[in-house]
Amino acid sequence: MSNKIIGLAISAMDSESSIELYKGIRDEAQKNGYATEGFVIYPSTASSKEYNQGEFSIYDFVDFSKFDAVIASLNTIADVKVRRKL
Repeated sequence: MSNKIIGLAISAMDSESSIELYKGIRDEAQKNGYATEGFVIYPSTASSKEYNQGEFSIYDFVDFSKFDAVIASLNTIADVKVRRKL
């Protein structure tokens, strides 16, 4: 059974390109009867390793089984381990 939900995993929605990507996916999904749920992280090269681990751990709390699809903007996620997990 389809839940009609698409998950979006993206990092650092502080650039115009990331925002437009998110909006474009959301708008097209809505046109086709799908809802979207976004999982946005804000890692930083200036922050501590612990801070970034906390940001990346957000994905550990997502129940991916409830989505019909998940779109991950892997080019915005620098951590190789996190990209592999997604």
